[in-house]
Amino acid sequence: MSVARPERSSLTVEGLWEAVAFFAPIALFGLLASVRIVIFVDTHNPVALLNAFGLAVLTSMFVIRKPAREVDRSLKSLAAAWVGNFLPFAYLLHNETDWAGRVPLVIEVVALAFAIWTVLSLRASMGITPANRGVKTGGPYRFIRHPLYVCVIVSQVGLLLEYPHPANFVILATAIVFKGFMIRNEERVLLHDPAYVEYAKRVKYRAIPGII
Repeated sequence: MSVARPERSSLTVEGLWEAVAFFAPIALFGLLASVRIVIFVDTHNPVALLNAFGLAVLTSMFVIRKPAREVDRSLKSLAAAWVGNFLPFAYLLHNETDWAGRVPLVIEVVALAFAIWTVLSLRASMGITPANRGVKTGGPYRFIRHPLYVCVIVSQVGLLLEYPHPANFVILATAIVFKGFMIRNEERVLLHDPAYVEYAKRVKYRAIPGII
């Protein structure tokens, strides 16, 4: 009499995609939060502490996020999301200058505070790749359709003023281009939802009121 053996779960493309799009960002955001805490302990820089708090909140929102109604699992969208989100962490943080005084600090603190507000508004709808986890219309989403990207870019501009290395200009410019790809990819998914279509009619601008 033969005994049936349990089937082994095989590695699928969808499973690999879920690992890269879900588990990897959680691990990376958690690691980056820990690094910012270490920097704060060493330097007492308030931006590092605020950044660590923001990354911790972001990680928590990932852990509790709800299933998506629709997801773009294309490789190009995943690549755009990873480059747009994580390339700025490659900033070269040496040769710090003080030519701008406390302006960079103010920019970074304000931008990070607004970014945390945006993440808390998203709550369980947080994600890296394009997906529809419900249409958010409250908080900063009353003014523009992609406030988190704007907050992150403004924060990175402040950091660039603090560390104006030529490589950092290239990193920021590249990240901004990929943020544009991310917005386009997300809206391609979200515009399938009539609720988002109505929201887009009310909130006409994606990033800068009156301009974009």
